[in-house]
Amino acid sequence: MGSNINLNATQQPQIWAAVGTTYALAVAFVALRTFARRLLRNTLWLDDWLLFASLASLTALLVVIKLSTDSGLGRHTAIFPPNELPDVYASIFKYLYDGWIVWTVTITIVKFSVLAFYWRIFKYTSIAIPIFVLGGVTACWGIATITVVALQCPREHDGSCRTVPLALFYCSAIVHIVTDASILALPLFYVFSTKRPLSEKFAIAGMFMLGSLVVVIAIIRIVFLDNDSMDDPDITWTFVNVAILSNVECAVAIISACLPCLRPACRWLLRGSPFAKPSLSRPMTSRQRCVFRQNRLQAIQGPRAVVFDGSQDLFSDTSGTTSSGVLKSRTPFPDDELSLQLQDLSGLLNDSKVGVETTV
Repeated sequence: MGSNINLNATQQPQIWAAVGTTYALAVAFVALRTFARRLLRNTLWLDDWLLFASLASLTALLVVIKLSTDSGLGRHTAIFPPNELPDVYASIFKYLYDGWIVWTVTITIVKFSVLAFYWRIFKYTSIAIPIFVLGGVTACWGIATITVVALQCPREHDGSCRTVPLALFYCSAIVHIVTDASILALPLFYVFSTKRPLSEKFAIAGMFMLGSLVVVIAIIRIVFLDNDSMDDPDITWTFVNVAILSNVECAVAIISACLPCLRPACRWLLRGSPFAKPSLSRPMTSRQRCVFRQNRLQAIQGPRAVVFDGSQDLFSDTSGTTSSGVLKSRTPFPDDELSLQLQDLSGLLNDSKVGVETTV
């Protein structure tokens, strides 16, 4: 360690500026997503509850950062007396491993939340099976990473952890990036196969690709892992970038998972402002949702279609005749359900026609 080190230097303010800001944003976006769901009078589903769990896990990661900074993260090891250095290294490595485990749990939960969101929208489409496959890969990655990390730092060894093998970091990070990219790309194949205008396809695809920033952060994190050696005796100083990026990545992942669902909340917040624009799509009413669910159930039983124009009685005969007495029967078109469920994602699916078409 060079003699020109400034012993008064500290990176702890930068740590808390980055970690605290992104944590606050993650909390705000989860709250906005929940508010948007309530505006549409939708009950919270699995993807919502998983996001709540990921936010709790992110809070645990914040606690690990607090304990790490209390142990010297962000300061030079030269400020500690030589007889205290073994304890400092032991504490830092313990919190490093604890943070790695909590990071893995947080990222895994967010991945499952996104996959559950996909399932809620695409469960009757051709990508339903790939959703399960990616869910299995994500589960295997999470379990394998947590198991290997836990074995690297056995608690019964009185404060000593083995040196972190960089190969383990790289393998875990690469699989993480590949699964993230696959999850982001998964709905694009179906979106671009639908019979919608190209501009709408790109708008919807853009909504799903908002999470690409997480992949970028994960790649930058690998670069810092390569540059900042874990064997550096001044690890409390050199490992700061990786610690910050790990926390920021989790927060940005949560924010990205919230973004596609925020349009109703944004419309509500901007109502009456110069930035407010007329909505091209409107959420279904409770009555329309009931008819939609009834039609979706019947879609499994027979190839009929009903045009719902808002005038039918929910409990009237649904054998294929509308309120005007016109029989509407055809082969189910797989894009109909997707059109309804994506109207609040794209903001471009115009349902200003006389009826809202669903498959039955």
